[in-house]
Amino acid sequence: MRTRAALALATLAALVAAPLAAQGTCEVNNQASCVFGNDATHAISVTITVAARLTASATSLTLPSPGAASFDAGFGVPASVGLQVRANTSWSVTILALDALWAATPGTARQDKPASDLQFSVAMEGPFTDLSTLGQSVISGVATGTAAPTLYLRAKYAWAMDAAGAYTLPVQLVLTAP
Repeated sequence: MRTRAALALATLAALVAAPLAAQGTCEVNNQASCVFGNDATHAISVTITVAARLTASATSLTLPSPGAASFDAGFGVPASVGLQVRANTSWSVTILALDALWAATPGTARQDKPASDLQFSVAMEGPFTDLSTLGQSVISGVATGTAAPTLYLRAKYAWAMDAAGAYTLPVQLVLTAP
């Protein structure tokens, strides 16, 4: 019985001591200091994955109502959306229309106004690019915590085509961090 008890105590002591030995020890014996972690087995590691964030100053945007000057020019005054990109790698922002046509009410409004009648730019004075249902590059950059481009959007207008009404086009911005 004593042999079994001694064997059980020895096994328990070995199980408790094994994790402690794996953790390491540093003792000071008549010296000012000791060194712990003097080899590669005492290292801290972390895996950093791609991290990226896109925020916009607005989730929806109302363009200024066009007047005669906008119809004469063929386009309206741009409205802006502030963007902020934070990424620990290179990144790009694309834009696309989720529908090929603007939704228009009432029924007398232009029902075939194409998505390309919305234009975008990262400069107020342009150049502006017609929107499509395919992703188009807006801006790209390298790892940063402070990219803050402004996206400008404007609509194209035609006297003979764009009847009075309320027009809506769903638009999507996509942040890609390869």
